[in-house]
Amino acid sequence: MYRMFKTMAGQLRVGDHLNLTAKQTRQNVICDATVTDARNISKSVKSLVLKVHDPQFSFRPGQWVDFFKPGTDTVAGYSICSTMKRFSRDGTINLAVKKSDHKVTAWVHSECDVGCKVRIRSGGDFYFDPNLDVAPRDVLLIAGGVGINPLMSIFDHLSGQKMNNRSVALLYSADRKSVV
Repeated sequence: MYRMFKTMAGQLRVGDHLNLTAKQTRQNVICDATVTDARNISKSVKSLVLKVHDPQFSFRPGQWVDFFKPGTDTVAGYSICSTMKRFSRDGTINLAVKKSDHKVTAWVHSECDVGCKVRIRSGGDFYFDPNLDVAPRDVLLIAGGVGINPLMSIFDHLSGQKMNNRSVALLYSADRKSVV
């Protein structure tokens, strides 16, 4: 499995988010959103809080958004770090965007700020289904680097649930202390 993914990723150019995720499930609606908070949380990661203006928007813990920068047809994909509970409460989602040369990501790090208008659509087939009839006994989530993002949504979701003698643990590693 690892070898196949590495080969697939090696054939894709930066900016091929829509091609890479073409077979993934997506929400049918593209929603307008406004950046309500933007801050650097490390030297290489910027946090964005987006206020979503469409009541049809929804997601599951672990999913990502297609992120449409205004004035361009290039799309980036960023994992959602927050929970549906937060979204239900205040209509916001949180993204953590790792710096890169990708056109949209470079814009996020250099120009995107409070008040910027963007468009988003949720998607992805990697998620924790909060509607499971049978809750897992114990959950161990393992992440490295920016791979923590979808697992933070899952961890926060599970941590907010009544677990009845169940535990949730998150094991995280990064290549530099400055990333943590």
